[in-house]
Amino acid sequence: MKLTHISIVCLLSIFFVNLDAAPDKNRVGKLTINDIKNTHCPYDSAAGAYYIYSYGKTGLSSQLMIEFTHVVRLKFVDKSELDRANVTIPFGNKWPVQRLKGYTYNKVNGKLEVTELKKENMFKEKVNDEYSNLKLTFPNVKEGSVIEYSYTVAYGNIRSLNTWFFQTSIPVLHSEYHVLIPEYFVYQKIMDGFIGLDVAQVENESMTWGDETISLQYHQYIATKVPAYEEEAFSPAETDNISKIGFELRAVNVPGRIYETYLPSSYGKLAQKLMKSEYWNQEINNAPWAKDALQQIVSDTADALTNAKHIYDYIKNFKKSEESSNNLKTAFRDKKGTDTELNRMLIAVLRQAEYDAVPVRIATYNHGRVNPFYPMNKNFNFTIARLTIDDKEYLLDASEEDHQFGFLPKYCVNGRGLVIHEGPEEWVDLTPSKLNRKIFQAKLKLDEDNLLVGELAIKHSGYKGMAFGRTMEDMGEEKYL
Repeated sequence: MKLTHISIVCLLSIFFVNLDAAPDKNRVGKLTINDIKNTHCPYDSAAGAYYIYSYGKTGLSSQLMIEFTHVVRLKFVDKSELDRANVTIPFGNKWPVQRLKGYTYNKVNGKLEVTELKKENMFKEKVNDEYSNLKLTFPNVKEGSVIEYSYTVAYGNIRSLNTWFFQTSIPVLHSEYHVLIPEYFVYQKIMDGFIGLDVAQVENESMTWGDETISLQYHQYIATKVPAYEEEAFSPAETDNISKIGFELRAVNVPGRIYETYLPSSYGKLAQKLMKSEYWNQEINNAPWAKDALQQIVSDTADALTNAKHIYDYIKNFKKSEESSNNLKTAFRDKKGTDTELNRMLIAVLRQAEYDAVPVRIATYNHGRVNPFYPMNKNFNFTIARLTIDDKEYLLDASEEDHQFGFLPKYCVNGRGLVIHEGPEEWVDLTPSKLNRKIFQAKLKLDEDNLLVGELAIKHSGYKGMAFGRTMEDMGEEKYL
């Protein structure tokens, strides 16, 4: 039974009840001169700016959309951080930013000067057909200014609530996040980072809905005097260690009516679930639209590896697009696609040619490490292909035109990748098989003037070899020498 078969309106109408609809501390435009008097961060005198207050609340709109409300107060200590007065708010094109207010506060001749954010300080930037950015430029910002803003936007969904970051690249004096969860929704709370919380409490509440009494969990998390996050050496992404909290829907449990799980118990179960979906199964297993092209790409006289390389080169030369096509057939016809579409097309065409090719989900270097404890598809952000020929495996990415067959881009080399198939859980090592090195070989001797003369040979391999090849191609051999 699916969630929509129960009273979804009843459930969601109580999903995120506002226990603190508009506390005074979250009202903007009400700061006094005393609120902006500090000339530096109380616990980090070197900070060029810091957040005085950052508050987040996940709630529910009248259209039953999950909403996120954010209230921010940011202090500028010196001019090195004034770029932070340019704020970007991402939003879905169908659900624009709502209830936006913003102000700049300055102390002028001992008095408080307030400048309101107006429409001429805002503009929209379309990212793609689904998302846009609202860009704000706060007026009259200088050393000592405080900017304050609040807004509400549709973020996340019932299955994955908005992630709250307690820590940022500058100090945060007070960070607070609230969410209320009814008993029917079983969430997995996921916390990362090393910052201790001053408040981490879950209180049981109850409310009456018709003839039923419903139990609720009210979550409140507060961190104070949070230091700025400093990127660690050799850490793939700051999101690995930065202090944050997220909620992933594990199950919906309405006693006597429904029990439906959403978070798989293992990565093997996740892979099997993905492979059964139309996105992964039907499209890559059924590619008759590639038959005509295959007749031109492959040769009856070539061996399996050579023909696989021809298919790879064919897809690799397609145009990379930021906007997704409706389906792989359309993308193949137009010879363009997103990174993931190009690799899904590669897998589909290889399978149509009767090769053993499967998708592999990976997390790129900037996405961070794959969390080993929580098997979620959001842990991955990229797809590559694994091709097996005569028991030898090749990892392929067709989204980079200048990369070689069997050689992944650097940003893909990040731990392990999850093989998407219906068999047992399987991972592949993303470490490149070719060593990344530069070798110098010299045959030298002293001439009669005591000068070293002879021959010097330089050999590049791995990523250094590809980089050298691109340099030679761009500059030309004569110019390089």
